Amino acid sequence: MNEQAMLATGLATEVVSGVTSAVVAPPSAVQARAVLEEQWRRHVADIVELSLEICDQQACDRDQPDGAALRATVQLVATQRLTLREIEAALARVDSGTYGRCEACGEPIIAERLEVLPHTRYCVQCQPSRPRKSAEAYGK
Repeated sequence: MNEQAMLATGLATEVVSGVTSAVVAPPSAVQARAVLEEQWRRHVADIVELSLEICDQQACDRDQPDGAALRATVQLVATQRLTLREIEAALARVDSGTYGRCEACGEPIIAERLEVLPHTRYCVQCQPSRPRKSAEAYGK
């Protein structure tokens, strides 16, 4: 496949040691927005569903003094809210034109990473050095 055909099909080319090979092209802003908005909708629906479960569990937990099921569901909601905020931040990066760039080093984030984790802020090299934020850091 020649370079123009590769670009037309969404593939980019990479030249390493004089050999041209296909690599996955990063998503366009339109593609990224569509994926992120779908994830946003899914997470909002999950939060609503889990919130309803909390209401049900509060009624049921009156019989269970330890409330373990309620605490677990509350933690799930907090985690979903954390991810929702990350998705919203990624949508803001799409709007500002910085989506797909590492916030630590400024280098492009590889397309494969963006496919797996579209709301990521960091490239593979910078992610391990970043402290992971807990739901408590976002004020639940």
